Amino acid sequence: MTKEELAQLRYLRREVEGDKERLRQLQHWAKAQSSQGKLLTEQYEKPVRRLEKRIQRNLQTHLEQLERLESFLAGVEDSRMRLILELRYGRGLTWQQVAFRIGVWDEQVPRRWHNRFLACQEIGK
Repeated sequence: MTKEELAQLRYLRREVEGDKERLRQLQHWAKAQSSQGKLLTEQYEKPVRRLEKRIQRNLQTHLEQLERLESFLAGVEDSRMRLILELRYGRGLTWQQVAFRIGVWDEQVPRRWHNRFLACQEIGK
């Protein structure tokens, strides 16, 4: 796993939430049209269904990517390292904030642990 891949974690979580919200809004709009006695006309029905399928495909892709990253984090045996990775990549904290959260004052400490951990992951491949 690379820093670049891990950096996607926070954004993938946001994308998944955004995909879910867009899908809910689209389904709510289509349902509202139908409940008002207005059947979706063919002019709208096909584009709405295509859009719904596109959002569902995007959601599935984003969920698969997110699952891969979450599985990697869950597989980290060292709880301190899991916490460092979650704080840095999952919550987007600065290295100084990460250091404070784990009880050290020097931001270089968690950064060095992190870099050493990722280097070992690369060697282990």
